[in-house]
Amino acid sequence: RDGLEIKPCVSVEELKGEKFNVFSILKMSAKEDKLHSRFIRELLDPQGSHLKGRLFLNHFLQLLNKGHGEEGQHEADAYDVVLREFHIGPVNLQTKTGGRIDIFLRDTRSGRTICIENKIYAGDQQAQVERYCNYNCTEGANRVYYLTLDGREPEEKSCGELRSGEDFYLLSYEKDIIKWLELCLREVYDEPILRESLKQYLILVRKLTHTVSDQFKEEVSNLIIHNLEEVKFLRDQYEHSLQRIRSTFKADFVRLLKQALEEEERCGQLIAGAAFTLYNEEDVKGRWASLWVIADGDPPLKFGLESFSGDPTSHFGGNMFIGVIPRPKRKSELFARYQQEDCPRGWLKFEKMEYDERPVNLGDPHFLKLIHHSQDEKYRHFLAYLVTQSLGYMQKVLEEMKEHRFLLIPDKSKEQI
Repeated sequence: RDGLEIKPCVSVEELKGEKFNVFSILKMSAKEDKLHSRFIRELLDPQGSHLKGRLFLNHFLQLLNKGHGEEGQHEADAYDVVLREFHIGPVNLQTKTGGRIDIFLRDTRSGRTICIENKIYAGDQQAQVERYCNYNCTEGANRVYYLTLDGREPEEKSCGELRSGEDFYLLSYEKDIIKWLELCLREVYDEPILRESLKQYLILVRKLTHTVSDQFKEEVSNLIIHNLEEVKFLRDQYEHSLQRIRSTFKADFVRLLKQALEEEERCGQLIAGAAFTLYNEEDVKGRWASLWVIADGDPPLKFGLESFSGDPTSHFGGNMFIGVIPRPKRKSELFARYQQEDCPRGWLKFEKMEYDERPVNLGDPHFLKLIHHSQDEKYRHFLAYLVTQSLGYMQKVLEEMKEHRFLLIPDKSKEQI
């Protein structure tokens, strides 16, 4: 073994040159409208700048046909209009109509339409799928597709009693879009600019969906089968490590937030005049892994921060947010006057957490790597940023409630004088 040269480990993406991705560099990877809907619409448009006519569109229609049987049949030469953010009228939650459709296709001859709701990380809007299903609702004239990274179902508040596979259909980037992009890529092997643009976007989608090629899957499967005991050990350690990292981060967040609130109170500069009580009883193993902050007043307001677990089945796919749940007193009145659209059930208002133009999610490897290094300056900056955002949100909500006389808070600053 003497003289053996140990070479540094090189990742597959480095060997292939896939580390460089223009969409990631421009921080657009999670931008539904600014990147994904625009890019997909451009490829689908027969008049698009790709100059391939109906080629990409026909591949897409064939994919829809195969995925949804005879009921989902779309003619190969249909749909000559492709639009983005197509306005179908003002939102009306009583009639369940209106809104803006992310990607919209129309066949001007038959009047048939396709509505695609594109979700990367955003949550569902109230009656969103229902509203799109009610557009052009002559029998068989309109098909609604709900596109997400993994093909998940929409929230009940979006689809109501409608059922996927019957009233609307599910699509995923993980299976459908990747398959479609691969088909498109084969058509442009001799057109370098278009080929590389498609390849860059395909690489990005694979990263977002944590998807690899079939050949790589087979190699990994064989490796696992031949090393089952070692893989089980690594899996157990992986889960333990993530829980430890998240627990440390949540504890640091609670400590820093508590310090900030105590400092406000000590200096007589209470946020909107309110005092706060923190409740941190939910473990990061839980689905929501919430932190609760009660602001005193009449009625008291309950602020919540979720999710410290990054669980993809929690609200907004595990993306962190801060929001308000009203206490029982005057609860119905607050909901009637102030409930924000797109709120999770039971919540009055909310604000999503973002850092460096990216949704904060403690299931995302990007943020797991960030919070792993708890002694680094980047970690401390990230922590302070989220605490500052939380304080600012609480102040904004409390001031709004006081201004509209929905919240009475005793003036504690005068009591300290």
